[in-house]
Amino acid sequence: MKQSHPMAFYHFLLASLLSVSAQSFLFASYRQTVLLAGITSTGIILLSVFFFFVSALSFSLVFFAVSSGKQKTIIFFVLMAYFVYIFLYARALLFVEVILFVAIGAGYIFEIGKKNAESDYLGYAMLIANTVVGIGLLLDAFLLESPLYLPALSARFFVGALFLGTAAIKLFSLLRLEKKDDYKFSKLIVLPWLGWAFIFARIPEPIA
Repeated sequence: MKQSHPMAFYHFLLASLLSVSAQSFLFASYRQTVLLAGITSTGIILLSVFFFFVSALSFSLVFFAVSSGKQKTIIFFVLMAYFVYIFLYARALLFVEVILFVAIGAGYIFEIGKKNAESDYLGYAMLIANTVVGIGLLLDAFLLESPLYLPALSARFFVGALFLGTAAIKLFSLLRLEKKDDYKFSKLIVLPWLGWAFIFARIPEPIA
């Protein structure tokens, strides 16, 4: 079954996320102490193998044609692995990432069964994620309860405004019937997430 471009992008995105996480869990678990807290070394290995296996299945949907039945089975495993991934982040109180992952997961599910080929479910997912995170950061610091978020506390108002600003640009793009230059500006929806990653880029890694 030939994959549409948006669907192939989703498969590639989730496959990459699971693959990178599997490698990180397996080869640099000391960097994931919060996510993997309470999980035995055997559990970490099994989780990594599971993520590797599912990511390979998801990649196969991008590069190979498969039957409808096999596609549904693969999607089931992808969603199961992805929900495990979300659970690990939620357990670690990393709610900003949880909001993003839940939104992307919802977009993935809607993309699977969509009837309107013009629907931009990834755009909707990012719009919702940026709006919720932006409001959460501006009105309260409840999203930043995890100690890992301490470096972001001082910048939460600026980052929150950035999330909401890019969400507004994306909403304007989605509502316009004629998308020209404003469509390019709507790609700024990912800018706050790059800034969010930059905030933590200079945090020293723990020594193994």
